[in-house]
Amino acid sequence: MSKDPKTQLNHFCQRYCQRPVTKSDISYTTNKFGNQYQAIVKLDCIQGQEYAGHLCINQKDAEKSAAEQAVMAFSSQMAVLKPPVQRDKKRKPRTPEEIAERKAKQEAEGNPAITPKTLLNALVMKIAKRYLQKGETVYETKTYNGGGHQATVKLSALPGEWSERMWAGHVCTTKQKAEQSAAEIALESIKQDKELMEEADKPKGFGKGGKGKGKGFMWDPWQWGWMWGMPSSELPRKDVLTESITGEVIEWKESHGWIKADVELDHKAASRREGKIFVGKSDAPEDGLVAGAKVSFTVYEVDVAPSQIVDVIIVQVLNIHVLRSGKSRDGCRSFLSLYYASHGDTCHQGHASPMAILPSVHRLGASVLPKGRLHRRSPQLCDGSADAEKDGGDKKEAKKLKKIKKKAKKEAKKAKKAAKKLKKMQKLVQKKKDGKSSKGIKSDSSSDSSSSSSLPFVMDMDFSSSGKELDPRNPDSRIQRALGLTCGAFSFIERKDDEEVYKDGRKAKYKEGEDQSKDWICLRSKANGEPCGERNFPRNEKCFRCGGLRQNTAPLVRDYNP
Repeated sequence: MSKDPKTQLNHFCQRYCQRPVTKSDISYTTNKFGNQYQAIVKLDCIQGQEYAGHLCINQKDAEKSAAEQAVMAFSSQMAVLKPPVQRDKKRKPRTPEEIAERKAKQEAEGNPAITPKTLLNALVMKIAKRYLQKGETVYETKTYNGGGHQATVKLSALPGEWSERMWAGHVCTTKQKAEQSAAEIALESIKQDKELMEEADKPKGFGKGGKGKGKGFMWDPWQWGWMWGMPSSELPRKDVLTESITGEVIEWKESHGWIKADVELDHKAASRREGKIFVGKSDAPEDGLVAGAKVSFTVYEVDVAPSQIVDVIIVQVLNIHVLRSGKSRDGCRSFLSLYYASHGDTCHQGHASPMAILPSVHRLGASVLPKGRLHRRSPQLCDGSADAEKDGGDKKEAKKLKKIKKKAKKEAKKAKKAAKKLKKMQKLVQKKKDGKSSKGIKSDSSSDSSSSSSLPFVMDMDFSSSGKELDPRNPDSRIQRALGLTCGAFSFIERKDDEEVYKDGRKAKYKEGEDQSKDWICLRSKANGEPCGERNFPRNEKCFRCGGLRQNTAPLVRDYNP
């Protein structure tokens, strides 16, 4: 037995209930307590008893714990129940005596599938020479108070007065037996009638006379075999037309198709099927025909037998020109045995078809020209081939014109893009020129007090010392060079709000951009004694500038007041 508690519980429930267990018989409910799970199993197949398991780290273990508690509760009953019997799947081979005895028993009892109803249906189909339709065999059953059943059957597919008759069976215990009894009585009644049995024995479509029989004539079996066995070259032929004619393929399928001649044929079968000619697969070229193709062919007439006028038209294909796909097949292909397709409703009723397909295909000795010749015209090309070539040329010209338009449109798009780029570059150059001129104006008016007050820097008190040479790396020296002035050209007076302006600038430095209110400021002293003052992200434990650890007293940006 498996060690999985859930599997053990399933096996026990199956043995206890003596049936397979379904999903509704055993259900688990899991509850979460903090980070742990506890499951409760409910056995609906055993009076709905419930068992709770221990707390586990996941849901799967919790369900196993609950199943384990249920197995422990039923351990005494599991020991008493008998283990399931293992059946041997392999059958013992039967002896020849057993096989012969079983076969004799089946022959004595008969085939249970062959009933009076099936025999009656088969006999009615033989008489009617067709399949039965729904409603042609009707059984009606009456139930009596004593519990008996009696059925009647009516066969409307039978000919004449037989279609109105009804047969009643014996009273039986079930409805099925009553119907079989009625069918058996009807079957015996029909078998006693000689005319119906003669009609049933006759094959479909042969001869005339009798009730429920098809009309028309059938070819003699010997003539049928002779016609199909004789090659097409041996049949007597008679020219219908002295010259070849053209036609168009109306429709072509994998096994057959239809062709319609461009001119009306002076033939007694030409009026059938609106003048369409049937083409079989065996008489068509190996690669078949294509709908819309023009076919050139000659017409012959073949007499099958003197006593029966059956005309067969043999068509010799001289050229096939496909209008739609643009392919051309030149050269003599084969003989096509074509007939006007009048087999639609007459052939199924037993009539002889006015045309017949000859199975043998006589190949001509002419060489087959290669495919794909579109521009070269053969002397035997059909009338529609020139139009086809013209249509193909027009399509090519239209395709070329479309490509040229597309290319011109693409070039215009590129030129427009280049002009737009040039205009943008001109704007940038003009903007640079305007910037240089504005800088020159500012430098000229730098001596004004209003312009000097808006300078984005603060100069110390030593800037106006005229006798002191400044270090080139000093910001004051750079300012002097930018303004084109020396220290002796002007002097400065200290403002009372210089220190406040400096502090405001420091605060604005930490308040710009993203939310920096939670960033901390490093207050570690440098070598000159001043604090570092760099801003660091909250996740940084060290200052990215000086590398000092974060102090416990390090202020945040929102609380920092330098």
